Amino acid sequence: MKTTGQRHSFLGKYKVGFKNDGKVLALDLEIYNNAGNSLDLSIAILERAMFHSDNVYEIPNVKINGRVCFTNFPSNTAFRGFGGPQGMLITENWVQRIALELKKSPEEIRARKEVEKFNFHNRWKKRGVAMVPTKFGISFTTKFMNQAGALVQVYTDGTMLVAHRGVEMGQGLHTKVAQVAASSFNIALCSVFISETSTDNVMNLV
Repeated sequence: MKTTGQRHSFLGKYKVGFKNDGKVLALDLEIYNNAGNSLDLSIAILERAMFHSDNVYEIPNVKINGRVCFTNFPSNTAFRGFGGPQGMLITENWVQRIALELKKSPEEIRARKEVEKFNFHNRWKKRGVAMVPTKFGISFTTKFMNQAGALVQVYTDGTMLVAHRGVEMGQGLHTKVAQVAASSFNIALCSVFISETSTDNVMNLV
């Protein structure tokens, strides 16, 4: 257990420019990624953290520098989120600091009255505010991890069995793949069946 890598720990140092109403005008951010004693996927994880460091906020002026740090800890590796949570956590930290500085609630900084203004002018369509807004990209900067693959077997009775590389974890991926297959072959959705995800039928799973 002592030699097992963990999720990458990050250090963020930032300067933020903002107005009295909480609107953020500029962000200067330095991110340090603790890789441990080997590189592993630390660069790709750092890149995703940098891409998520604005979270869902519109910031007109942004400067972000990232560094991978070689340390005497066990080599860290990829975990769920792949750097995105670390980048967004740093962002929500400075949002909290702005709120403290202005003596406002963090939710007010995040919303900036936009919800109240929209709801006042729209009778039927309303908006709300998430307590912790997040975003997440769908690809990797490490190109080999963006491979796609599927095994499609077509049977004489008109049905189809599809094995794909994606991991179904509640996001409805199997249904989406079945819909794509049905549309591509112009058959009914009920004629498409999804096989279990396994490297014995589709290689190079990520």
